Amino acid sequence: MDPVLLSTLPSTLVPLGLGFMLFVAPIWLWLHYRRGGGRQAELQRLEAAISALSNNAQRLEQRVISLESALLDAEHPYRTRV
Repeated sequence: MDPVLLSTLPSTLVPLGLGFMLFVAPIWLWLHYRRGGGRQAELQRLEAAISALSNNAQRLEQRVISLESALLDAEHPYRTRV
């Protein structure tokens, strides 16, 4: 690189860096962390979905148990239930 360009590089980058740190970075951080409430709503939606899936799994488990006992009764009609 040209030595003149190297000597002007710090004097060019310092104002740009300061401008970024004073104006762009605070707005960027504010916009980023402002969306935090949306994440909480998303977590609540996911918890509700997991709860619904758990309820469905429990209902399906009871249905499987009922079907298994019905099939066992059909295979052995004279067996008494305990």
